[in-house]
Amino acid sequence: MSEHSSRAEVKQRMRATAPDATDAEREGRRQAARTATEVYVLGHHLRVIREEQGLTQAQVAKSVGISQARVSHVFPRRPAPSARTAGSQSGPVESPHRP
Repeated sequence: MSEHSSRAEVKQRMRATAPDATDAEREGRRQAARTATEVYVLGHHLRVIREEQGLTQAQVAKSVGISQARVSHVFPRRPAPSARTAGSQSGPVESPHRP
């Protein structure tokens, strides 16, 4: 057997943890999870391109006109949050989580 959960199992666990959640709240959690994943993937692709070009974060920051600290928020350092974590966040996702 696989150690991965099926979609049905995940949905069942989510409904068990928040049985009073409305469909709109569940959709909001799904959207937050999608957004967090998209932010992570985009940051990963940007990091790959930056590294292929042999550029440092400081060089990218200078060429774009922003601080190196801001650039560091774009490039992910760890995997995207789980759907549960992303769904529990309040407010929009601005950048991937930092270690």
